[in-house]
Amino acid sequence: MHLSLSTLPNNWANMPQIKLNLTYQSVDQYEVKVLTSVQKALIRMEQDSFKTFMDKKQTKLSPECIAFFNLLPSIAQLRLSIDQSLELNHYIQVIFEEVSNPVHEQFLCGNHMVLGPEYFLNTVTRIKFALTHNKCALRLVKRVPAIREQTNQQKKYFSQLLIKNQELACYQLELPLWSYPTLPSTEPVSSNEKNAIKALKAYLKNIHAAPVFHQKLCDIQWRVIKSIHGNLIGQILVYLIDTEEDYQPYLKNLWVDMAKDELLNSSFYLEPSTTSLNCYLGNGLAQKGWKKNLDLLHTHLEFYSYRANGICFEWKSYTGNFYQSKLKE
Repeated sequence: MHLSLSTLPNNWANMPQIKLNLTYQSVDQYEVKVLTSVQKALIRMEQDSFKTFMDKKQTKLSPECIAFFNLLPSIAQLRLSIDQSLELNHYIQVIFEEVSNPVHEQFLCGNHMVLGPEYFLNTVTRIKFALTHNKCALRLVKRVPAIREQTNQQKKYFSQLLIKNQELACYQLELPLWSYPTLPSTEPVSSNEKNAIKALKAYLKNIHAAPVFHQKLCDIQWRVIKSIHGNLIGQILVYLIDTEEDYQPYLKNLWVDMAKDELLNSSFYLEPSTTSLNCYLGNGLAQKGWKKNLDLLHTHLEFYSYRANGICFEWKSYTGNFYQSKLKE
């Protein structure tokens, strides 16, 4: 039986693939896009609303089926680079296990034209069984609220700070803790993770003590997470009452100077990623923009997360110095 695959690319090897370059950011947005699209398709399969074919004779794949199989090469590539210590949600577990099946070898090598309709039908049927066997929808319902609670708490906290202060300079930083000089890869995982927390706290203490931030720090929120590739990332939200000056260079230099004190050769570490946004009460555009930014910080954690030695998705507070000068350790 002839299967119409005219809308599928002729060479899968030439398709855009996930870039696995070392980066200081916690997540690659293309990876999030792939995982989001795949999970939506898997949810439809579990609900039995996913259409594999457009016709009863099963000669033409449906658009959503084509879109799903278009994602498999990227999923297969991502699976090879994922950190094994991460806790994955069950939808992602199912698709990672599926793409490791040898039955996909021809497809992933670009030889999809030799595959008949049974390949696509059997793949979808096999995935449906795995999804229902693992009760993925039920387990996702139990997983997602804890992640989204962190998002909602940060949004609420930001709103409270803005109401209280009328105007805020908001800064987001991502620190490449895995490249910090005092965290050698030869150290045991537990020691390395504990040292990452110490390095981030030392940086927070430097921010708090820096003269340029004296009586300007409204509040600091922080956490250390692990990226999908196993890199330790320090995430910090800094709120300042002074919106007249751009403090990104100061925040970046404090980290660079701290790293240089540990190791003079600056080529051994990466600079942090920094973004900022000034908000004032009544500026809905800026408020929505910052809250959208907070959403982006949490989206990928619905797919994978890690909890050990102080590394987790939950935010912690580090006192500012505008209302009180006592340092909170």
